[in-house]
Parts: sequence; C-alpha cells; structure tokens
Amino acid sequence: HQGSAFGMTDTIADNYAYWQENGQGWFNEYDRRKRFIPYFHIQEIFLTEYVAREAPAKVLEYGCGVGRHLRNLSRLAGIDAYGYDQSPTMIADMQHWASADWVKEHVRLGPPVGKVPFADGEFDIVFTCEVLVHTRPEHIDAVLAELLRVCRGKILHLEPEPSTAVIADAHNGSWGHDLVAAYSRLQMQAERLPKLYELQTPVQVAISKQDDRRAPLFSDVSCGL
Repeated sequence: HQGSAFGMTDTIADNYAYWQENGQGWFNEYDRRKRFIPYFHIQEIFLTEYVAREAPAKVLEYGCGVGRHLRNLSRLAGIDAYGYDQSPTMIADMQHWASADWVKEHVRLGPPVGKVPFADGEFDIVFTCEVLVHTRPEHIDAVLAELLRVCRGKILHLEPEPSTAVIADAHNGSWGHDLVAAYSRLQMQAERLPKLYELQTPVQVAISKQDDRRAPLFSDVSCGL
C-alpha cells in the first residue's frame, strides 16, 4: 500500500507493481536484445558521450533499472553517477556488474511517483531512458517536476512520443508522452534534438546555460551520415 503519494488511494497501479515484482532477469534480457536490436547500442554510445562531455559532473539516472547505463557512466573520469528506481528486483540485478557497496552508496529505491531522496539542484545532469514510457499520463507532470527540482544543469530524455507505436498493455501499461508540452505546462522550455533512430527523439531541457563550445553531439554526427 503506497497511499496518496501516487495520486491513488490504497494500492499501487498495476503497471508500477509489474516492475517492482518482475525486474529480476532484465540484465540478461538486455544483453540478449542487444544481439539483434542495434538501437540499444546507439543509446549507450549517445548517453555516454553526452555525459562525458559535461565532466566533471554529478549525474542522476531516474529509473535506472538494472544499471545498463550506470555501468558505462560509472567508468567515466570526472563523473559521479547515481541512480533511482522504484523496483527492488531490478536494483538487485545490478549484482551482475556492481558491488553491493557501490549500489548502497549510489542507488536509491523509492516510489514511482513522489519526492525523490535528493536535494534541490543536486545534479548537473538528470536523464531517463525508456522509463517514462511506463509512467502513467496522470503522473507525468509530477515526475518531471521532481526532476526539475533536483537538477541544476540539463535534463535529457530518450522516450517514445505519442506518435510512436507502443504496445499499450505491455508490462501492464505503456504510454508515449509529449514531453515538450508537459514541460510547457511546468513553465519550462524543452527542445527536441536530432533523432538518433526511429523509436525515440531525444528531448533536452537546459535549466542553466552551459558552455556550448564543444564538439557536436553524437546525434548531430550520426544524423549527418
């Protein structure tokens, strides 16, 4: 029973409960899928370069799951990487690559909707990757508001849009969100970056002005090929 923090009454919604109960085994499932789904590799390369070019930086992955991206980011010089997820079973799957001490220090478990256990403006970069697709439409604004609260630099999303075909009943619920419109409702401006592949368009929110005199993002390069 999770209470009103979820915008619900007594019980957690089925789609959130699914991930809390069925996260074990997804580390191996991602490895299996990466053998025949190329965009998983593109995601990892793009996110690793996006974060590395901002070093030194403190980074949060909201909805880190089994740590597919944290595994890469934790190896970067000058990057202090943290994760947050609502699924104890997915966090447990980090045992495949991370020590128990690292997980205890860098990963936080909490509710799918509500305040995350970090300070205001604690992170230079906050990102999500295929996480908000599992957030219910009535909760999306509250989740984004929390990401804005804990970020002092940039927010990045790799998520499907409403026009992207998703299997609506997959994992007890999947949705594409218009994140640009959602941030507009929160009085923030979001921009769509060049598309890396068909299923997702990167969306970025710049909370503070960063030094733009850097090499082009991987997306700029790949989309020009």
